[in-house]
Amino acid sequence: MVMYRGYGVNVGSVAPITAFQVAASGVFYRTLFGNSKTDKTAPAAPVELAVSALLAGCLSGTLSGPSETIILQQQQTGAGAMDTLRTMMSRAGIKGLFRGTQFAMCREAIYTAGYMALGPSFMDIARNQGLPDVSARLAGGIAAGIIAAVLSHPFDTLKTFYQNDFEHKKLPNFKAAFNSGSLFKGLLPRTGRLVVGTVVISNINDVLTRQYLSYTAKQKKD
Repeated sequence: MVMYRGYGVNVGSVAPITAFQVAASGVFYRTLFGNSKTDKTAPAAPVELAVSALLAGCLSGTLSGPSETIILQQQQTGAGAMDTLRTMMSRAGIKGLFRGTQFAMCREAIYTAGYMALGPSFMDIARNQGLPDVSARLAGGIAAGIIAAVLSHPFDTLKTFYQNDFEHKKLPNFKAAFNSGSLFKGLLPRTGRLVVGTVVISNINDVLTRQYLSYTAKQKKD
């Protein structure tokens, strides 16, 4: 059961944060690109999706950062979520909760762009290469997940270094954190996690987007 320490907070944070990322990405897209388009049924360009997803992911990092700090401390001590929160607040205050959040923002920006933009784009490329739809969906999601994992992992590692030192005692500056250890340690298991997430979420996103565009095109024709 040690492997499941912090599981409750993790589940309780991942679901709403993912929903926030998807919703915020849509808001950013409509604000920056969608409102200026004459044809509302036209699919979004990959660059437009990527920019919208990067901004949404960056914003969501302000939510995931503090929750992951609590999870990390739970995993080390075995205490409950509320006990962990009270202990952290008494020892470091609100600043301790947000320690490393800037790196969580960078990580989430890359990951969100991976499943919102890279995944669907790679699926289209795979389809154009003649792969069957199921194979194209798997290949696109896996490729996007691997790229997102490799690019975001150093930020995830730096985030963990900072969160381990939520009292700001061992890592006085960025250089100390950068020199704490390999930034790619743990890449393989995290890549597996991100690949699964990217395949699932990017495919759901792709299916729903295609259905919505088909529906709006039909409504426009009628």
